[in-house]
Amino acid sequence: MPASALQGLAARIDAALPQTQCTRCGYPDCAAYAQAIAEDAAPINQCPPGGAEGIARLSALTGRPPLPLSAEHGLESQRTLAVIDEAWCIGCT
Repeated sequence: MPASALQGLAARIDAALPQTQCTRCGYPDCAAYAQAIAEDAAPINQCPPGGAEGIARLSALTGRPPLPLSAEHGLESQRTLAVIDEAWCIGCT
C-alpha cells in the first residue's frame, strides 16, 4: 500500500477510535494504535473503551473480520464522566 494511502487509512482508523488516550491497547495514544492497525502490526480488538461497537467500526474500515475484545487489554465497560465544579477546582491536573 502506498504511504499516502496508509496514512489516510491510519487517519480514518484514528477517527473511529474513542480518543480516550488510555493506553490500555498497549500504545501511547489512539493515533499510534491506529497507525499500527493500518500497518497490519496490531489486531483491531485491543481497545476496551471502544468495545464491540468500536471493533465493528474498525472491521468495516480495515476489511478484517471482527474479533472478541482482547481480555489481555481489559474489559468493556460503561464510560465514566467527570464533572468539574469550576468554583471548587484548584487546577491540580
